[in-house]
Amino acid sequence: MTKTTIALLLICTAVFAQQKGTFTDERDKKKYKTVNIGGLTWFAENLNYDAEGSKCYEDKPANCTKYGRLYNWETAKTACPSGWNLPSEVGRSALTDFAGGENIAGKKLKAKSGWQKDGNKSGNGTDNFGFSALPSYGDGVQGIWWSAGENEKKKEWAFAWNVHYRTEEVAWTNGKNKSDFYSVRCLQGTAEEVKAKVDSIEKAKFEAAVGKQFNPKIKYGSMTDERNQITYKTIKIGKQTWFAENLNYNEKGSKCYRDNDNYCKTNGRQYDWATAKTACPSGWHLPSKDEWDALIASAGGEKIAGKKLKAKSGWSNEKYGRKIDKGNGNGTDDFGFSALPSGGTGGGLAGVGEEGGWWSTAEDGGNYPMKNDSDGIYRISAFKEQLHSVRCVQD
Repeated sequence: MTKTTIALLLICTAVFAQQKGTFTDERDKKKYKTVNIGGLTWFAENLNYDAEGSKCYEDKPANCTKYGRLYNWETAKTACPSGWNLPSEVGRSALTDFAGGENIAGKKLKAKSGWQKDGNKSGNGTDNFGFSALPSYGDGVQGIWWSAGENEKKKEWAFAWNVHYRTEEVAWTNGKNKSDFYSVRCLQGTAEEVKAKVDSIEKAKFEAAVGKQFNPKIKYGSMTDERNQITYKTIKIGKQTWFAENLNYNEKGSKCYRDNDNYCKTNGRQYDWATAKTACPSGWHLPSKDEWDALIASAGGEKIAGKKLKAKSGWSNEKYGRKIDKGNGNGTDDFGFSALPSGGTGGGLAGVGEEGGWWSTAEDGGNYPMKNDSDGIYRISAFKEQLHSVRCVQD
């Protein structure tokens, strides 16, 4: 069995399963439904442990039974039973990422009933994963849950996240007063254990994706960067020879997307414009406007070149959490350029999976973005301090 196969099996068994179970709190013998979402195990209902510093909505026991108790932040930090904890931002982010991103995760996490209507529109969710989020209060308007983080600058504030009957999103804030009363969802494991589990799942996912973007019907060349011994696939398109993947040289002024090394392994590093101009290895250089224009012309022109240069996999069929109107986001990779959507930092680009931008030497910060909802590639001006990808072209 290959490493790739093992990684894929890990993903299928550990990441995509949503096992349901139960847990009994030994302190008061209350039984809670639990659910595994993206490899992490959550309470599938709000905590209802009668700790000092907690209360029922409107002081009615029936509301505690239905919605769980409400806690101030100090109480919330220690209210979960042994083996369970108030989630940190790592756990909360893993949940919303698995549910499709913050823009639509609320819809997928909300229960199918119990939420107000927004005019003629239902405020209920689809409850795709069994999280079954209910509003924290009996009015059906919103649910607010504490996170473990606190505001470093304003000590009376702590992190929380919420969903609302009028929206599909999950919103988070670091500005909730610690004395306020909100719900608690317990997450299994310590913060360190949760982070280790998330990192392990993410690593397996990325390892399974490395190299999958290349077109098996294309005969690639290769070159090895003597500075760090990384070998890149290359491809000749027209009269030019290009890297067939993004540069991954750790130069000052570059970083991995979201500071996550896994993104560098699949999508290369991101560079500010000044760094991009000198980052390519000896014998290669950052392409000029004319060289980009020649590539685009070889691929059929601005209106369709993006489709032909994008990889056949790795592009999302959603944009900002919504299904795109056009196809599945992937390209046809006619020439083996195998472009991946690496996102952008500080440049207004959508995230990994949706868009990517590549630098040129043009003095106005000439940038060439490709998008999952477009077949085209059009040159734009970008602020030089933004971080984008680099494709090297041979001297």
